[in-house]
Amino acid sequence: MVLLDMNDAIAKPATEWLDDITLAGQIEGGINANVSRPANGINFGQFFGDRANQAQLDQLTLTAARAVDTTASSYDVGFMVRRLYGAEGRYFNIAGITDRLMTSRYQFIVPQAHLDVHLPWLTRHGLDMQAGILASPMGVESLDPSLRPFYTLSYTTEYSTPFEHVGAMFQ
Repeated sequence: MVLLDMNDAIAKPATEWLDDITLAGQIEGGINANVSRPANGINFGQFFGDRANQAQLDQLTLTAARAVDTTASSYDVGFMVRRLYGAEGRYFNIAGITDRLMTSRYQFIVPQAHLDVHLPWLTRHGLDMQAGILASPMGVESLDPSLRPFYTLSYTTEYSTPFEHVGAMFQ
C-alpha cells in the first residue's frame, strides 16, 4: 500500500509513515510541604498541589504522535493524542469534553488530540496546520511538567492562563 500526495506523486510507503509514530509515557508526582499543617489538609489558594503534606500522583501521561515534516515540499500528515490520568486532571475541563467524565480526585482527560498537516502553499516553506485540542500558545508555564520551571504554578497561570485551545492554528 502506498500513500499518495495531492499531486498524485508517490509519497512514502505506508509502513514508513507508520514507522514515524512515536509512543511516550511520563509520570509526575510530588508533595507540597506546609509547616502550618492546616486541619483540613488543603493548601489554600492552590489548584495544583492543593493537598498539604500528602504525596499525590499529579500526572501519568501516555502520548502517541507522528510529527509532520515541515521542510517538505509536499503534503504531510501527522497527529498527537495525549491521555492524562492524575490529580491535575481535575482542573482541565476542556470545553465540555472531559468535565463530566469522572468526579474523583484522580481524573482522566485528553489534554491534546489533534491532526497536523503540512501544506506546501503560500510561502516557500509552506503552511502548517493543527486542528483539534491543542496546547495553548499563551503563557510560559505548561501542563507538561517537563516544560515547567517549578513544581508549583504561579497564581496567574492557575487562574487566568488557558492550557488548551480547541480549534485550529496555522503557522
